[in-house]
Amino acid sequence: TLSATQAVTGRRSTRRFLPDTVPLSLVRKILTNAAPAPTGTNSQPWKVYCVTGDARERVCKAVLDAAAARSNSPENM
Repeated sequence: TLSATQAVTGRRSTRRFLPDTVPLSLVRKILTNAAPAPTGTNSQPWKVYCVTGDARERVCKAVLDAAAARSNSPENM
């Protein structure tokens, strides 16, 4: 098991990802293990959506379009 110090110092940010498909069984395992994690005020505000194919492409485009619109808005200039 990790100590708190190891968990904090071993943390890293990932900004690029491999194009490999993640097996559904692994996604389910990750979500099952993450579900009981504590949240602020124990509110458990989890809503998870997993999409593939055309639905994934539409979601990615919508997110990128929203980010671009936000970065081009007058309050961000």
